[in-house]
Amino acid sequence: MRKLTFNGAIGGGLIALLVLIAIIGLIWTPYDPMALGFTSRLAAPGAAHWLGTDEFGRDVASRLMVGARASVWIGFLTVAFAVVCGTFIGVVSGYARGWIDGVIMAINNALLASIRTWWRSARCLSTKRILRLPRRSRRR
Repeated sequence: MRKLTFNGAIGGGLIALLVLIAIIGLIWTPYDPMALGFTSRLAAPGAAHWLGTDEFGRDVASRLMVGARASVWIGFLTVAFAVVCGTFIGVVSGYARGWIDGVIMAINNALLASIRTWWRSARCLSTKRILRLPRRSRRR
């Protein structure tokens, strides 16, 4: 079993926090997330509104709790769809073997190679490795 890394702990903690906020948002929200309150437009964070209000006077914390519910649901459905499709393709490839397995593996390798190539080129552009020029020597 692999050791938990710092980045993995931070990512797992953020996902757990998002799920916790979504569950709390199912049970309780401080205010109605869709209720308009023109008297408290653009209010700063305080005791009444923990994260303040937006331009229509809606409580930002309540809207965040409701939005977390949608985000968790979409993430869950995306992962579930990927697991179902991947399992189906794996079962077909393992059962059929032969040329069907070869075609599925060729498509998979092409997808993985194109994503890896795109990711490496994006990393090079973001760190400017392509445009990095050799350092000039200092003249004294």
